[in-house]
Amino acid sequence: VATFEFEINDAEVAYDLYYNIRNSLSYPYHNLYIRHTLEDALGNMINSARQNMDLFDPITGKPLGEGLGDIFDHRILAISNQKFPRNGWYRFKMQQFMRQDSLPLILSVGLRVAVHTDESMDEETE
Repeated sequence: VATFEFEINDAEVAYDLYYNIRNSLSYPYHNLYIRHTLEDALGNMINSARQNMDLFDPITGKPLGEGLGDIFDHRILAISNQKFPRNGWYRFKMQQFMRQDSLPLILSVGLRVAVHTDESMDEETE
């Protein structure tokens, strides 16, 4: 389980949370299932979901995302327009939900938290 802690300084605005996924061209699957949970500082769950992300086109096998050589980066929307109940620290947990325990060639995962804008929805069609 990858865990990311971040601070919200303005609970009056909405935020978008993105997965940052880096994989090798040799990753053996076309997709990646992730289960995430978003918690406040006390461990109260705010949001939870399981998501399927295509890293390669399921029909053609063409890699999606931005690539350099055999490494591809993906920024995929996890939660859109999230309002937080108060300023403070929050925890986002990501767990891969594939049938294989350890996923080969997923090189790194990360989280991006950004203020929600109307354009946020447009930029996440990968």
